[in-house]
Amino acid sequence: MKKILSILLLFIALFSVSGCKDRGELEEAVIRRTPVINVKLKKTDLSWVEENYRTTGTVKSVQETFISSRIVGNVTSLKAKEGDRVKKGQLLATIDDKALRQSLEAARAGYDEVLKRLKITEQTRTLTDSTLKRYKGLYDEKAISLHEFERIETDKKVSDAAYERDMAGLKRAEALLKEARISLEYARIKAPFSGVITEKNIEVGGVALPGRPLFKLEKEIYRVEAFINEDVAERLKAGVPAHVSIEAKGMNIGGRISEIIPASNPVSRSVLVKIDLKAGTGKRQLFSGLFARVSIPYGKRKALLVPYRAVVKKGQLTGVYVVDSSKVVSYRLVKTGQSFGSGVEVLSGLKAGENIIAGGVENAVDGGLLKVEALEE
Repeated sequence: MKKILSILLLFIALFSVSGCKDRGELEEAVIRRTPVINVKLKKTDLSWVEENYRTTGTVKSVQETFISSRIVGNVTSLKAKEGDRVKKGQLLATIDDKALRQSLEAARAGYDEVLKRLKITEQTRTLTDSTLKRYKGLYDEKAISLHEFERIETDKKVSDAAYERDMAGLKRAEALLKEARISLEYARIKAPFSGVITEKNIEVGGVALPGRPLFKLEKEIYRVEAFINEDVAERLKAGVPAHVSIEAKGMNIGGRISEIIPASNPVSRSVLVKIDLKAGTGKRQLFSGLFARVSIPYGKRKALLVPYRAVVKKGQLTGVYVVDSSKVVSYRLVKTGQSFGSGVEVLSGLKAGENIIAGGVENAVDGGLLKVEALEE
């Protein structure tokens, strides 16, 4: 019995020693961490950033007009179509001008007739003027009677009156001729400024009517019109820079506020702002109606910024590698906000004064132990 008991105690002792050895190895395996090297640390801090107001807007031409006819008539030819770029004064269409040409010929004939008559009355006036001077000398010398002198005076007055009448007639004829020429020119529809044709609302043979648009012309200088909250508008003024993004064209454009319309929409409580784009930007690329995103700086505030390269995305998760006082590296989820030139804002998940890995993040391991500490400048 004693022998059996001794054997059992021996087995128990051996088992206890073996168990203690396994637990030690297990505990050592639990606390063993992957070494993290070749990384750079950065201590987070609050930075001053510009507060940006973000909204959406629409690209529009700085000048656009509907071109209409000033006369009634059938369109005889079209010289432009949608998408055509035209120069100032370029012919766009012609309207039947047969009747206008007849009116011009009649006005020209009337002018010629009055001018011919005026030349005759001028000659008569010159003759009666010289005759009156000669008779005045004779009358002063008592060589002719008062009756004869008064007759010559009357002839002079009649010729002066005829001259004045014909001069007035010539002015009227000139006005009629000028009007006829202008009316004939109305039959030639021309571009009032250089730009691009964005609409054509007539075909050859169609009837042009005053006030009915034939073409829409836009100048190829563009701006963005956007609505902003009225409280923000109070803090802005003309000349403030703005950033415009036009996603459909893959364009990021600088601009400046050119006008703030001093009227608020009573429903949306917003104010219309016009932003002129950088000179020459987007010519032959932009067009009216494009969707735009607008960012306008209107103040400053403090924000917690981290370098872009410090932010690590894992699927749908966004986080940064944080190093604690024991140099243990952990992947911490954060919520990011606006992007700035120096980094991205962290809204939650991180505090100022914490160390994060900002360089060599590809070498970071969640749960790893930092072996070499390198602080960024």
